[in-house]
This record gives sequence, C-alpha cells and structure tokens, in this order.
Amino acid sequence: MKKIIAGVIFVLFAICAYAQNDVTQFLGIPVDGSKSEMVSALRKKGFKPSSQNDKLEGKFNGSDVILEIGENNNKVCRIIVYSATADKDITNIRIQFNNLCHQFLSKGNYLPRSTDSCMFPEYEDIAIPKNEDIRYEMRVNNKRYEAAFYQLPAPKDSLLKEIEPMKHVLITMSDRAGNKIDVASTLKLKDLYSKRSVWFMIEEYLGHYFIAIFYDNEYNRANGEDL
Repeated sequence: MKKIIAGVIFVLFAICAYAQNDVTQFLGIPVDGSKSEMVSALRKKGFKPSSQNDKLEGKFNGSDVILEIGENNNKVCRIIVYSATADKDITNIRIQFNNLCHQFLSKGNYLPRSTDSCMFPEYEDIAIPKNEDIRYEMRVNNKRYEAAFYQLPAPKDSLLKEIEPMKHVLITMSDRAGNKIDVASTLKLKDLYSKRSVWFMIEEYLGHYFIAIFYDNEYNRANGEDL
C-alpha cells in the first residue's frame, strides 16, 4: 500500500509541475491576460461583437453561442459560453446536458469531479435521468443541475498514460476500505486540479432554459486579497 501511495504522490507532483505553468484553455487560448488580448484572440477564431453589451457571438460545438469574458484585477479569469437562443422544451435541455456530459468524459483531457465522496464519477452519476422532472426540481426544490471537470494540463499523451492506472488505484483503495475515503483531501488531488476548472449548468430565464459553460482560471480569480 505504501508503494501505491508513493506512486500516486509521484504522479501528482509530476502533474503539478506542468500545472504551475499551464492554465485553463478555451479553444486553445489560455484564459489569461488582458480582456483586449482575449477579445483579439477570440476574433481570430471567428467570434464577432454581439448586440448584447460587451459580449461576443459565434459558433461553438456546433451551436450559435454568446461569449462573456470575466475579469479580476484586469486579468481574464473566466470565459462563459451560453446558447444564443433559450429553449422552452425541457427535454431538449436534458439531451443537451447529457450530450455534454458524454462529450467531456470522452475527450480524454478532462477528469470529472464530484462534490460527494466519489472522486471519479461515471456518466451515470452526472447524467440526468429521463424520468426526472427538471422544471419542477429547479422551481420547487431549487435543484442545481451542473457537471464539473478538471481540465488536464498539457502535454497530455505521456502524462495521461501515468494518470490512468493511478485513477483506478485510487478507486480501488476507496472500495477496499469498506467505507468512503476522502482521497481528494488525503492526496490533495482536488487542490491540484482546482485551478483548471471547467463546468456547466442549466439556467432558466422567464420559462426558457439554456446551458452555460464556464472555463475558469482560478489563479486569476479573487481569493480574498481585497478583504
């Protein structure tokens, strides 16, 4: 067991070395620098000024979207992507949400994260069941539908070959204990990836629903420095 833990820690330190020099990316663009630099880079990707104040519009993942750029201390800290048009059909939103879950899990450069004791949730854990009344759950129970991921640092190929077997080791360690172990706090894995957060959620406006995707660079986000 000591050898397994040592091996996991070794891999985590290796990842950390990459992560310190690498931030969350959106379409290959680092979520960093000034807003004007980000706008310039996004316009090269085909995005144009939107009729909505201070936003951009264009195509993303096959859909028309609006982009919003978040700043902190004159540094870009977040890119928000949301549909240019909202949908009243909640079934369509469920399908979109579940498709995004599948796409993120299939890409290979993301790790799903969970707020519960399961460090590596599977598709079934984050997808919305067909029989769930999303509209009721959001309005009456204030349920929040979201799925969150860690964007792995580059270079991916050699690093992922080392991460993959360790990921399964961590799951096995948790199962053998007979009860749930907070492996994230033990090995600081959550802290390691938390600076490269990509997540999405269902939002509602006047009875219409849409999905917003957030690409966060936590290095640039407020961390109590102004308190």
